[in-house]
Parts: sequence; C-alpha cells; structure tokens
Amino acid sequence: MMARCPLLIYGSLLHPDIRHALLGRPVPASPAWLYGYRRIALRSEAFPAVVPAMPAALPRTAVQLKEIPGALIRISPRELRVLDAYENDLYVRRRVHVRDETDNARWAWCYLLKPQCRRAASNRAWSLSRFERRHAARSIIEARRFRVSRG
Repeated sequence: MMARCPLLIYGSLLHPDIRHALLGRPVPASPAWLYGYRRIALRSEAFPAVVPAMPAALPRTAVQLKEIPGALIRISPRELRVLDAYENDLYVRRRVHVRDETDNARWAWCYLLKPQCRRAASNRAWSLSRFERRHAARSIIEARRFRVSRG
C-alpha cells in the first residue's frame, strides 16, 4: 500500500466537492486543529491563508485566531504534488503540528502564507459558509479544469 501524506486543510479544500474535483476521487477528512497560527482572508482572493499568530507585518485588525479549526486528509505523494501545483505563489508547504479529533498531537503538511506575501493579508475574517455561498460553484469548475489540464 502506498504511503499517505497527512495534510491539514483550512480553507476552500474543506469543501469536499473541491477536493474531489482536484484529485479525481472523494477524499475523506477528519477534524483537526492548528495552534499558534491564525487564518486570515486575503485582499484579492476568495480563499484564506494561515500565518503565525503574532507576525509583526499583519494589520492589527486581522482576525486573531490562535486555534484554527480545519481537517486532516491523507493523500498520496502524487496527489500532494498536484496540490502543490494548484496552490498559487502566495503559499509554501511546511510541516506543522496539529491536534486530531482524538486530541493526539501529530505532524501534517500545511500551506502557509509566504512571509514575503504578508501584504496580501486583509483585515477581513474568512468564513467557509460565505465562501460556499459566493465562490464554491466557480471554484469546483476551476478545480476540474485544473485537473483536466494536468492530464
């Protein structure tokens, strides 16, 4: 059996149809939390980013979450490379420590906002329900197109 890579998701990938559209299969997710970081909206994007909880370069009015609710997915190394290509130049994939649904600490990959891109941060809170209402349908179509374009 192929090794699976744990990935913490916290934004648009929480939507199961977007994961399916990108990876071509249903990808189960289980609750997980990231501590010491916060999820922020980006100025010109529909999706969020994760940054350390107290970076000096962010606006003081940005959402001050020190615990980020998200989910863990387990994907193949090939699928992880697909997501690496899908995530834009604002992000870098790093290992972080998370707590899973049984409160066990474990490591997982996570896409963090690159330090040099912190100016993209806004002072708006990011909401999954708002994303689903306003952007999910378009994001699913874009994810399918992305997967098809990669052959």
